[in-house]
Amino acid sequence: NRKAFGVPCAFPYADRPEREAGDRGLLPGDLENMGVRQMAYLFVEYPKCTTCQKAKKWLEENGIPYTDRHIVEQNPTVEELKEWHTRSGRELKRFFNTSGLLYKSMHLKEKLPEMPPEEQFERLATNGMLVKRPLLVGDDFVLIGFRPAEWEAWKEAHA
Repeated sequence: NRKAFGVPCAFPYADRPEREAGDRGLLPGDLENMGVRQMAYLFVEYPKCTTCQKAKKWLEENGIPYTDRHIVEQNPTVEELKEWHTRSGRELKRFFNTSGLLYKSMHLKEKLPEMPPEEQFERLATNGMLVKRPLLVGDDFVLIGFRPAEWEAWKEAHA
């Protein structure tokens, strides 16, 4: 029998040398070692964007864990965009920030219909300001933009 905190238990990592007497918390790696995975979603945002701010507030109010990523400082790569596009089930055009100044100044509304998908992915990967935000990315889904009703439906389906 192992002892955790002086009490017999089945907790398999109670005797890790890093654990100090009386420590009741988990150490890094404990949950993974027990086969438990805490899902933290990737939240891709532009912090000055008010829609992103609303989405972040919604995540926090609903207790949804996330890892924050600044879309301009860490622009999505072509590979990420391709994967996220597949997970989203949406048309590629939905990934473009069609209301953004950069999108308009590049006249992409006129160019996108004739642009091959590979070129669209490459264009999106050049500048985070071209990408619709926020994005909430999980293992099997991507939410594009913040529509509270859509995010609520997602939460209910994943609760």
